[in-house]
Amino acid sequence: MKRTLWLLVILILLCLIAWFGYQSSSSRDNSMDVSDREFAISDPSILTRITFTQRTGHKIDLQKKDDVWYVGEDEQRVSPNIMKNILKTLKDIQIKFIPPKKHTRKIINEVNRLGIQVDLYQGDNHLKSYFVGTNVQEGGTYFLMQGKIQPYVMERKLDIGGFRDLFHYEEYELYDKKFMTNDVSKITSIEIDYPKDKPNSFRINKNAEGIFTVDPLYSTTRRETTILDQGKIKAYVDGFDSMFSESNDNDSKIINKVKAVIPFAQMNIFFDDGTEKRYKFHPVSSFIGSDGSLNTLEILNLHYIERFFVLTHEDDLYTSQKRLIRKFFRGYSYFHQ
Repeated sequence: MKRTLWLLVILILLCLIAWFGYQSSSSRDNSMDVSDREFAISDPSILTRITFTQRTGHKIDLQKKDDVWYVGEDEQRVSPNIMKNILKTLKDIQIKFIPPKKHTRKIINEVNRLGIQVDLYQGDNHLKSYFVGTNVQEGGTYFLMQGKIQPYVMERKLDIGGFRDLFHYEEYELYDKKFMTNDVSKITSIEIDYPKDKPNSFRINKNAEGIFTVDPLYSTTRRETTILDQGKIKAYVDGFDSMFSESNDNDSKIINKVKAVIPFAQMNIFFDDGTEKRYKFHPVSSFIGSDGSLNTLEILNLHYIERFFVLTHEDDLYTSQKRLIRKFFRGYSYFHQ
């Protein structure tokens, strides 16, 4: 009986020792420093500034104002689709695997040479900083937290392959392709000027009652005597809510040549607060051969899809397909019944 009692006491003691040992181990695990792997940000909506800095010193500075993202000193509006993809990536990155220890030094040296530094801010609060390295052959991309020595191979949820390119941009690549946005209810007047076709140039005016008039832009043009189609004019004005482009070409060598020639058309839009916007349209085909900016494939494409350079009142240059903007190229007589 005493032997059985002692065995029971010993068994209880062993269980207590095992339990305390487990608790101690769990406590140590819970206190482990995992800050070197916390790359993802659970709620990207809190971010107000994101910077991508290459080893060359080239820096992309994204800043949010009133829920709109802008880039650079000129505060160009960032494409919503590109920004959405960046923010989703910052949220969805997760560890794919930890590289073998024998490769750590080589990976760190490569990150030091080619890494892109990512800095995330909430207001004046610097949340985190890490480096995005090269893509990995097995899929994924090397990441290294600033101040740490353990690199990780990261991946995006529900995606495969590397994604370094989502942190590597030229500033112009981020620009919003929507180069014009208007509240059409605020438009009071629109002028369409064809410098080489003055009879088709016109001016639309809207009075306080919302009634439109259409007049020749040049005094030499004979006035139409037929009745104006108010529905057609309103539909035309409503089309000025937005304009889209294929690309922003501010960094193109051709921008100064575009500024120096007479445009095919100039559009002036006036608003009830006294502001105005001006746009000049130039056929891209007229600049073929003027510099090296068009390759053979682009020249061939011009035979199938006509494009225009669009120079804005802010001195930005865009390229847009004619099929997207041709609705604006109407003549004076178009609005008469």
